[in-house]
Amino acid sequence: MKKLVITFSLVLVALSSNAQGIFDHIGGEGTTGTLLRNNAIDKKDANISGTPYFDDKFYYADISGVPEKVLTRYNTATDEIEIKKEDGDREFLLPRTDEYSKIVTKYGKYTLKKVEYVSLKGDKINGYLVELWSNESASLLRRDKMRVEDSREGNGYTGFIPAKYTKATPEYYIQLKSKETVQFPKNKKAITEMFGSKKSEIDAFFKANKLSWKNEEDMGKIAAFISTL
Repeated sequence: MKKLVITFSLVLVALSSNAQGIFDHIGGEGTTGTLLRNNAIDKKDANISGTPYFDDKFYYADISGVPEKVLTRYNTATDEIEIKKEDGDREFLLPRTDEYSKIVTKYGKYTLKKVEYVSLKGDKINGYLVELWSNESASLLRRDKMRVEDSREGNGYTGFIPAKYTKATPEYYIQLKSKETVQFPKNKKAITEMFGSKKSEIDAFFKANKLSWKNEEDMGKIAAFISTL
């Protein structure tokens, strides 16, 4: 009996050490130096209604470079991954480094990738995009985002309307091997401008395939075609 108690205690110690090791691994030496406390959670602007999350629940995720699953949540407004060990624990920010560049959550149905890309405004961004489709040569990516709608004066019925989080129109990007990640082409003409010497192949593809630029499944097929050019 005494032997069983000792064995059980050793198992508990091992599990505890393993769980702590996850965050030691993410934080590296010193942990608190690189694994930053998410002060935004503590200092959320009470004047903004709603939430910066598409889904404010934490889900277990596989993170590249981390040996165990970690609870994660994506803040679309700040473009940050919030992590914690267990429910009830305080949250930290996942360091935005190449080591932790891929996050697979919601039982493998939602993949976030840390990507350096050129935004629709022409800015160079180092942030997280949703991977919708990929092969060895290309990836179709989406930027999910909440934006803040400014407060405004209402009418006699509604009164003052406070600022609130609203879902922004998703942005789509294409990542081609050895090239910058840029806005996904809006139409056939844009693809032809990208690959001028392939006009005949492009014309033939779209003549044979009736695809919608507003349907993500069809966009994946277009991305697959682009990867062959």
